Amino acid sequence: MMNCIHQILKNKNMTQADLAGMVGIKREYLNKIMNSHVTPTVVLAMKISRSLDMKVEEVFSGSGELKSQEEQAVTALQDKIIDFMMQEGISYTDVIQAVCNNEKFIDRLMYWLKSRPQ
Repeated sequence: MMNCIHQILKNKNMTQADLAGMVGIKREYLNKIMNSHVTPTVVLAMKISRSLDMKVEEVFSGSGELKSQEEQAVTALQDKIIDFMMQEGISYTDVIQAVCNNEKFIDRLMYWLKSRPQ
């Protein structure tokens, strides 16, 4: 399984030993995971991701690349929108109709995005 643990550790100024200790495995076993010699269990993958304060899919991705900060921010905003849609019972079809059938919606959305506090 591809992962980007090496780059994440580098970015966070952490060592393999640091992360291995946090998740309760030997450093050598973590090294095997990092080099794709073994595949971690789902539970272990979740522990590793939580210890790195990241989502599982960010750590264990097919591309093995880290998302840029901008991509992470967009993903976080998308997650908030999806959560809101689910809470309010708004369907995907409702969103498509609101956006595609109403050009003023985009203008209103852009105005709101520009005027909201950062």
